[in-house]
Amino acid sequence: MRNCQICGEGDRKLILAGYAGQNMSLFSCDGCGHRYVDSAELDQAYFDKYYANEYKISDTPEECAPRYQNLAQYVQAHAKGVLDIGGKDGELHKYFDGFPYQAVGVGDELGEKQECVLLSHTLEHVYDIDALMKRVKKALRHDGLLVVEVPIHITYKPPKDYDYHWQHVNKFRPMDLMELLISYQYSIVEFCRLDDFREYECWRIAGRLW
Repeated sequence: MRNCQICGEGDRKLILAGYAGQNMSLFSCDGCGHRYVDSAELDQAYFDKYYANEYKISDTPEECAPRYQNLAQYVQAHAKGVLDIGGKDGELHKYFDGFPYQAVGVGDELGEKQECVLLSHTLEHVYDIDALMKRVKKALRHDGLLVVEVPIHITYKPPKDYDYHWQHVNKFRPMDLMELLISYQYSIVEFCRLDDFREYECWRIAGRLW
């Protein structure tokens, strides 16, 4: 079981039991209202194993291509190299052809200090955000750039109308993303909605470590 990954509050309200037909529940934080998925059986090790051995992306390359191209152009305009955490499947690699690009899993060693770290549709899947954000901070150089893209929920839907991606254990709103990066000492340099095809919006937030 975990506290809210945005404000740290432990008290929460049950929104929906048996979320997405799984032995999990959807909760709302009593402190900041952020919604997240949890159960007594979940921890980061569970998700590390699941993504290493079972997870299959359902989006086609054609569906993802416009977003990937836009993301690669943004990174290349603001950095001279990037570490992609969570992109170990290699889907983004071809969009960085000829550009210094390295992809690792969420639990892999991050190595030397980086100019730019990319979390592309990764944070919504991470159970222990605090542990990952601390590792990212150690991996970034001073004034290094963190680029995050995630699904965004402008307003939360009624429980029965929710998006049933059970792997999306964090249901971010714009205010949640902003608070998260600021709390880890990033100055926000980009925050915008992106064109996408899904039932939720996709947003990018980028910050420089100070």
